[in-house]
Amino acid sequence: MTERTLAGRIAERFREVNGDHPMTAADDAYVTAQFVPLEELCAALGRDADGARRLMLEGLLPLPGYLRSDGAEMVPRDLFSLTGAAGGSERLRAWFTGHWEDRARGEAEWVAYLSGRYVCLHTVTPAHIRRKDELTAEIAELLAGVSGGPT
Repeated sequence: MTERTLAGRIAERFREVNGDHPMTAADDAYVTAQFVPLEELCAALGRDADGARRLMLEGLLPLPGYLRSDGAEMVPRDLFSLTGAAGGSERLRAWFTGHWEDRARGEAEWVAYLSGRYVCLHTVTPAHIRRKDELTAEIAELLAGVSGGPT
């Protein structure tokens, strides 16, 4: 498989999972400031970009968070950190889902992680995902109290 074919498959998979989101120049500027192209990250780390794409397609590494308008696959700078913490890509799923007592919840978070949608977190870890959920629930509870209170 050529790089172009793999990159094309990643773009197709991204759109299947996340929908089509055409990027404006402002979007591209924001994404470029916050994320790094997969090719650039792999080159800096001595990794094979096609190997990373294969892991993404196999569901062993998250999809890019964004596809820039020029087609660049934009990923977090720490894309490979959880793989390292888990002891390898083949162990990542069990390690990741093991951070939730409720296995179904862990699996649901795994699917969300693989989608690349956790772009709101600067560092995507199970602990940060859980904390985000706690804070979101607290905010929702506070807002419900405000809207449900006396007028």
